[in-house]
Amino acid sequence: MLLLLLCFSKRSLIFKTMAISYSHTESNIMALMDFDDDYGDLPWIRFRPTHVEIVEHYLYNKVYGKPLSADVLIECDLYEEFWKKHFENTDETSLYFFTKLKRVGNGSRIQRNTTYGTWKTNNEKPIYRDQAKKDQIGSVRSLTLVTKKGSKSVGRWVMHEFKLKGRLYNKKYEDYVICRIERLKQQEDNNLNEDTQNIEQFVKSFEQQKDG
Repeated sequence: MLLLLLCFSKRSLIFKTMAISYSHTESNIMALMDFDDDYGDLPWIRFRPTHVEIVEHYLYNKVYGKPLSADVLIECDLYEEFWKKHFENTDETSLYFFTKLKRVGNGSRIQRNTTYGTWKTNNEKPIYRDQAKKDQIGSVRSLTLVTKKGSKSVGRWVMHEFKLKGRLYNKKYEDYVICRIERLKQQEDNNLNEDTQNIEQFVKSFEQQKDG
């Protein structure tokens, strides 16, 4: 049991790191093995879809009201609501959001300003369904958050924005997107150090109870 807990806590693996309550009772240890509803019967597997899957299955089905295979999309206005709060109760370093873009006036320019800074856009890249790159179904654009001067530190973030394009494009839904927001490595390293300290504390307490 102890060996399994330590293995699942390694962030270098693809396993989903479990939240650990270090009160060292048998019931709390067993609670670590509870299934996570967001990930079905395999709580240690992270949600890592391909670009094609994000567009063809999740975004397409979402805008057309079709069922999704997993409840993994967070619906919110990313330009009004602070996304960071959704990371507070999870060890995930990236989350997926479903949002609608806003345009400036009646023009084609997208509103990218938020209370905490501006999302700076980079080049948009097409997403193809086939290896021949003839069947375009979507696009992805990367963005980085440029925080406002003098504002409190909100962390370092990058976003990938997925749209329907090509044969899946519909003008009615062109402003609906899925955004994958990621915490950059500095924050991830801090969390890893904290997890390592907690694991060491858990092992020490476990051995003390065993000797006692």
